Amino acid sequence: MISKLVVNTLKIIFISAIVSLTFYAYLQIIGIPKTQARNYYNLGEQALGKGDVNLAKEYLEKAMSYWPEGYIRQELQKISN
Repeated sequence: MISKLVVNTLKIIFISAIVSLTFYAYLQIIGIPKTQARNYYNLGEQALGKGDVNLAKEYLEKAMSYWPEGYIRQELQKISN
């Protein structure tokens, strides 16, 4: 018979694995793409600050390809008109 200590240890390992896999999935599906989109948005804002509209548009379009946020779309529409 398996001791209670072994069973409890296996439960802890299983729960830790589930939590880790869930967090990894969150990072891959939401966390990393949103961060990349925000980083490209920031680069686009910096380019706009320097007056380089073409580079800003390129960065904002790249940001939209990672995660289409409303604020990115609005900024892109402002400079496209």
